[in-house]
Amino acid sequence: MAIAVIAAIAIGYVAVLSRIGAQGRPDTSICPAQVPTEAEALRTRDAALKKPRLDAAQIAAAHEAYADACLRRWSYGLEPSKESVDIVATAATQACAPALAAWTAAGGSIDPVGTDRAKLYVVQARAGRCRATGDR
Repeated sequence: MAIAVIAAIAIGYVAVLSRIGAQGRPDTSICPAQVPTEAEALRTRDAALKKPRLDAAQIAAAHEAYADACLRRWSYGLEPSKESVDIVATAATQACAPALAAWTAAGGSIDPVGTDRAKLYVVQARAGRCRATGDR
């Protein structure tokens, strides 16, 4: 009986130590493996738009991917702020206004969808300690 109690305490102690060691590092079960840099996202979008005979949905999808990468980068980058999720998401959305406008012009989202995504990414970053590329 005493050995079982000691074993349970040791297992709990190891679990606590592993959590302490993981603090500050992104939780890979919550955070994406990589958030593209501005240059990477721009190259990907431009390459997609250069393909011949794109329909409207493909054009909108290329702009959506670019806007989404922008929202992730800014939401993750601003996450350490002590401001509320709404304020941080609004700031991220404003930073990505040109990308969101291009997506809207291509027949995609309207701004509230961008703001909702930004809120999701701020909450995700806070829960999983997600960081934009280059901060890992």
